[in-house]
Order: sequence, then structure tokens, then C-alpha cells
Amino acid sequence: MDWQRSLWKMAACIGILILGISVFSNIETLFPWERGLPDVFNMLFIESSLLAFSAPAFLVILFFVLTPLFQPLRIVRFQKRETLAWTVFRTVFFTVLIYLAAYFTFGFLFAWLKTGSLQNTWATKEGTPYLLYKDEIDLSLFATPYMILRYGLTEFSAFLFLGLAAAFLYLLSDRYIYAFFLVVGFLIFDFALHSLFMISLFLNKAAVRLGTWGDGKDLLGIVLYFFGLSVVLMIGIFILLLRKDFLSRSGKKE
Repeated sequence: MDWQRSLWKMAACIGILILGISVFSNIETLFPWERGLPDVFNMLFIESSLLAFSAPAFLVILFFVLTPLFQPLRIVRFQKRETLAWTVFRTVFFTVLIYLAAYFTFGFLFAWLKTGSLQNTWATKEGTPYLLYKDEIDLSLFATPYMILRYGLTEFSAFLFLGLAAAFLYLLSDRYIYAFFLVVGFLIFDFALHSLFMISLFLNKAAVRLGTWGDGKDLLGIVLYFFGLSVVLMIGIFILLLRKDFLSRSGKKE
């Protein structure tokens, strides 16, 4: 990869991240962090946080681990395209896993710094759900094991879909910068679609907040939705890898 010609592309991506961080830092004082850890996570995984920071940051990180796989000198090392396909899938899988582990760790540290405690207040009458809905809400839905499952499965399946979508579009366009802006553009479109017509293909399903909490059936539906889309993308990536002539793009830049 010619890093000199790729600098402007990375600068654009980093610029979006800086914008997201700036927006987040300006609005973070508006939220009730002092109530506890769940309130912090509630704001870290809302639609605007996914759109402005966590999703673009993930796509930038994916750039550094995905694009080297398709360098011509590395392509020839794979005797079969099937092996390359599974390498792509594993790369996306572990990138999602590591990124979310780091993001969750950041959430715990941020919550501890803001509140001085890691207690799950949402499962008690002192938490935000009970303060808002009183006896109308079932506090057992906010038990710690289910909260971990809710955040973990939802975000993993959602970011796996994003990673595979970026990989598919990258193979289709031969330019990761195109894939990046197409995915971010899709997220912006989805945000606008939900704001105007209450229809969402990604953000509203990927967001984990009090207003979209739901029970086990809702969680299963969301996970199956994203994994179903991911399977379709994996099939698409596999077909593209079988048909693509990588030697003809050896002179192209990422």
C-alpha cells in the first residue's frame, strides 16, 4: 500500500472521528451520569453515539487490519480463495471482538470516573427505570446477567454486520475509502429515516437504551436479524473472492 497517497483518506476518516468526539464531549454534561453505570452505557450505545463515534471508529480500525489481506504479495500466498474468504471472516470477527472489548472497558472506566461506582442501579428502585416508570416496569429485566447479554449480543451482531458490509463494499469498489463513506452514509440515511418516518434498518436495532430495552424475545429477534444479514454478506464476499482478479488491481491503491 502506498501510505503517502492514502494519507488524505485517513485524514478524512480521522476528521469524522474528531467531529464525533467533539459532539460527544459537548453533550455529555446533559446526561445523568451520577445515577450509575447503566446510565453511562445507556448513552454510549444510543443512536447518536453509534453514528457519531463508535461505528466510524470501528471502520477506521478495520481499515488497518482488513486492507493488508488484499495486497498482491499476500494474495498469492493463499492457495485457495476459500482460505482467503475464511481469513477475511476471521479478521472481521476478531476485530469486532477486540474493538467491543476495548469500548466496553472504556465504558466501565468512564462510568467509574463519573459515578465512583460500578453498581447496577437499574435493577433497584433507585435507578432510572423505576424513577421514570415506577411500578409499571419489571425490574428483573435489568438484572446484571441479562444486561451483559443484551449489550454483548446486540453490539457484537450489529458490528459484525457493519464489518462484513465494509469488507463487501471494499471488494466491490477496490477502495476502502468508498466503503467507509458508503457505510457511514447508510447510517446517516438510517438516522434520518428513523427521525422522519420511525423506520430503521440498523441504528434503532443496534442501539441499546432504556426506550428500546425489551425482553429476551426482542433480543433474539435483533440478533437473528443482524446475523441473517451477516450470512448474506458472507455469501456475497465469498462469491466476490472467487470471481475477483486481484492481479489486475495490483497497481491500485487502497
